[in-house]
Amino acid sequence: MARPRSSARAAGRGVTRTAGNATRLAAAAGALAAIGTTAYMAVGRGRLVRWGATQAEVSSALPGDVFLPTPVLESTRGRTVAGTPAATWARLFPGGALPAVGDRFALPLPRYAPSMDALSLRTVAVAPGSHLVLATWDPVAEPAAARVAAGSWVATWALALRPDPSGGTRVLTRFRAAHPGQPDAPTMGVLALEPAVFVLERRILGRLGRTIDGHG
Repeated sequence: MARPRSSARAAGRGVTRTAGNATRLAAAAGALAAIGTTAYMAVGRGRLVRWGATQAEVSSALPGDVFLPTPVLESTRGRTVAGTPAATWARLFPGGALPAVGDRFALPLPRYAPSMDALSLRTVAVAPGSHLVLATWDPVAEPAAARVAAGSWVATWALALRPDPSGGTRVLTRFRAAHPGQPDAPTMGVLALEPAVFVLERRILGRLGRTIDGHG
């Protein structure tokens, strides 16, 4: 039995209203996302990428910088903890589990992190009680610029321990990354990778026990 024309027109108007509502909701969600991104870039990102670090520490060279001298993304974070650098290193690597050059670390990045080689990094430099440097590739065999030119992301992560005048240890971390310039790479790096690395580093620094600089 054919549907009356009035019923068909009413159904059509209902579908149109539903589609219109969905379009408006999608537009509103997109606008909110854009506002949130803008706010993060203007206010939140600056604090996130240098959490706990002084301007001098942000500007200073750290082990591992030489492997990726021209990063697109960079963060430097710091915390002062009780104990000497040697004691702090022992808390990070208990039982004498000393990482060696070539060893790989599977980093427990949050689920929302982008899928990339940063989930597994190679030890490229290590000095017990001083520093550990990880990278997504072998920088001795292939320069970062060549790898990026070939279309790959590259990233380094460094942990440095320095004596602090307070008698404790200044723990510094630095993440650097470069990408081959895909259209979605800048957004993925800033909105997904940087926050994921921040969460990971907070977990690592949180394992070191009592803070003595108020940044716990």
